[in-house]
Amino acid sequence: MSITYFPFDAVVDSEGNYDRTYTSEQFALYFSKLFSNGVYGADSTDLQVTALNGNMYITVASGAFFINGRFYANDEDENILITAGDVHYGRYDRVVARADFVNRMCGVYVLEGTPSSNPVVPSLTQTADRFEIPLATIYVVSGATSLTQYNITDERVGVYCTLTGFTASDYFTAYSKAYQQFSDEVQRIHSFPHRRIKPIHSLPISRKSFHICKAVSMNGIRVF
Repeated sequence: MSITYFPFDAVVDSEGNYDRTYTSEQFALYFSKLFSNGVYGADSTDLQVTALNGNMYITVASGAFFINGRFYANDEDENILITAGDVHYGRYDRVVARADFVNRMCGVYVLEGTPSSNPVVPSLTQTADRFEIPLATIYVVSGATSLTQYNITDERVGVYCTLTGFTASDYFTAYSKAYQQFSDEVQRIHSFPHRRIKPIHSLPISRKSFHICKAVSMNGIRVF
């Protein structure tokens, strides 16, 4: 049985050594329990891959990701050169976010595919030594010397970082429950015999905006 608990301040023992030391593995374990693997942040352009029209460069937007408790962030856009197209066949390249546990580093990389009459997208490596998540695929046509956005397929959908243990359905359920509680409270106030909420649609147009803006607070609910 293995038990992990931390952090606690270290105390120097009689030999001058600290009695508490923590490893990156322990911190990674902690963060992996909080965040799932994926692109981090609410901005829809984080780590988005776009083409620089007229050449073979792509731009990976600034952003951050979590992989198995390891964190990566780049506050500037990064330009990456894609190899020109093969003379005879097209190929798929893949842009990935990678955590390299052997070399102790994270980054964004391009997996170059093999030119073929029936090309396939390069596979992700997801092992104990290296773990990758997809950002985009790029189709490089035969003889290509430039790229357009048409050649790029966004793969970030479905790999956004979330709080571990929560899914999109969980968030929607929580939102629905909160809205229902709000709606029930409004109905409760509406049922008070001494207070009546006048329907907005029954007011003249000139008074609707006045009623919407002029409100008082009652038990945390705005009552018109």
